[in-house]
Amino acid sequence: MSGSLTADNRPTYLYRIYDDEGALLYIGIALNLNSRMNQHRKHWRNGEWYRTAGPIRVELYEDRTSAALAEYRAINKEQPIHNVANEDQYKDITTPDPVPLRTEEHNAGRWRMSYGS
Repeated sequence: MSGSLTADNRPTYLYRIYDDEGALLYIGIALNLNSRMNQHRKHWRNGEWYRTAGPIRVELYEDRTSAALAEYRAINKEQPIHNVANEDQYKDITTPDPVPLRTEEHNAGRWRMSYGS
């Protein structure tokens, strides 16, 4: 294998953000979770939906394509409260659901993990 990793073939995180009562608020993907959580926190500081965030479930996928397909299917199936758009580019794919390399649980109020680069 040669060459550098591109955004498409780098390991990618899929995350689900829940409120403290267990309602699913948001599903997203990111190469760098710290950066993405900081973007969500900016909304929290402005009184947006992230202020109600509690548990965060994180799944690591082999590449961005796998994570994006898993995200597409999860959004359509689980109907999170604050996702407003979902790409239809994956609607005709009939392959089995991608399997995460690992799954972890965190708390939005105590986000201190070091993910991504």
